Amino acid sequence: MAGRTQNCDVKGGRIRVVCSRCKSIRYVPVSSSSRRKPVRCKCGKITSYILNHRGFMRESLSGQAMVNFGTHNDLRVRLSDVSLGGIGFIVRAGQTRRMRLGQEVTLKYRSASGAAIQRKIRLKSLSGLRMGAEFIDGLARLNRRSF
Repeated sequence: MAGRTQNCDVKGGRIRVVCSRCKSIRYVPVSSSSRRKPVRCKCGKITSYILNHRGFMRESLSGQAMVNFGTHNDLRVRLSDVSLGGIGFIVRAGQTRRMRLGQEVTLKYRSASGAAIQRKIRLKSLSGLRMGAEFIDGLARLNRRSF
């Protein structure tokens, strides 16, 4: 009998698993490329985990932003989440071919308080229409050193 899906943070290539039936605790190794991991406890309960490989907590975010490629043709995107290390956004259908993984661009958006923010990012992942990027500006380097 399968349990429900849970979110889990990956730390040091492992996840901490607590069985909801027998309360036993295990540390299960996971690969850096996996996004889901089903785990069977010694009592027989199976729980599926969605893995979060980010080093920072994600915060949901909504709003529009502009991706600047360094030319005059900017691309409008919809923000989905942000963390200290990076940001996730959704592009319109057909616009993903304008972007390539590893590309460095500038992202301009407004914060929840209304302040205009401009950050340098490197595109790291593409899943359907969702892009993930890491911050590469001076502020990002400060955040990495403090943790």
